[in-house]
Amino acid sequence: MSYVSDPLEQRMSQFLQQDGASYSFSPPRSRIKIDISEDEYYEAKTRIKAYSRAAKILTVSIGLLGAVSGYWSLTIGSSSKGFFAAIGALFITATLGNFLAITLALRPLTSKFLVHRRKALRWRRKGLAGAIRDLGMLKPQFAIVAAIGLVLLPIGIRNYLRRSAIFDHGTLVPAQVYRSDSHNAKGTCVVRYAYSWSAQTYDGSIVGCAIMERHPVGSTIPVRIIPEQPGYSVAEGERFWTADFAAPFIIIGLFALPVLGLLLTAYSYAPRKR
Repeated sequence: MSYVSDPLEQRMSQFLQQDGASYSFSPPRSRIKIDISEDEYYEAKTRIKAYSRAAKILTVSIGLLGAVSGYWSLTIGSSSKGFFAAIGALFITATLGNFLAITLALRPLTSKFLVHRRKALRWRRKGLAGAIRDLGMLKPQFAIVAAIGLVLLPIGIRNYLRRSAIFDHGTLVPAQVYRSDSHNAKGTCVVRYAYSWSAQTYDGSIVGCAIMERHPVGSTIPVRIIPEQPGYSVAEGERFWTADFAAPFIIIGLFALPVLGLLLTAYSYAPRKR
């Protein structure tokens, strides 16, 4: 793809300006320009081309891998989870790749701009108080999001420790399969089982077509439990990271993004108040 027709290269080149024999640079989200040399200008152009090409190759590679994974999930795996996971991975990779391409390609000039801003303009870091002030009317929404993240964090840690314990030294007990089919709203292969511990009966389930084929209704499937928490079980063949188990960590990560944004804003620079 040529330079003029590449959207990512076009976007990055907007930060570089040439006016006759003069060259300048204005970083993203800033109207302030600094003068740069001709060598710095063309070196930046070269970096832009290289990083843009690398981001493109990465995106295409993940896209092909996602297409194969999605096709396998829909045809062989009999589940749409892999397909949507592939789409999500492609979107995240493309976004992250473009962000890193812009950041790395412009980093030398951005560093020069920061030095100019700190020294010549006498700017200082905003700090946490300044970042919170910048939230303006979004302070209540941010507080709610941060609170949800703080509530989910100990839940995620608890689930991780409990699952690690049951995989490492859980007690094996036999369970009876009472359902083994794919007749549900999502069309996934589900095996449901029941087991007894200390005169109490507990239920559990595991998802997987291969497991469903090995364990029809009425068969026995070994499961691991923690005697102190017998209601939580892991069946034979179940992986450590499953969609249900990983979901709280994904949600925690999403709710942590605003907090990360606040910290980055606090680390940024702003003009001194007169």
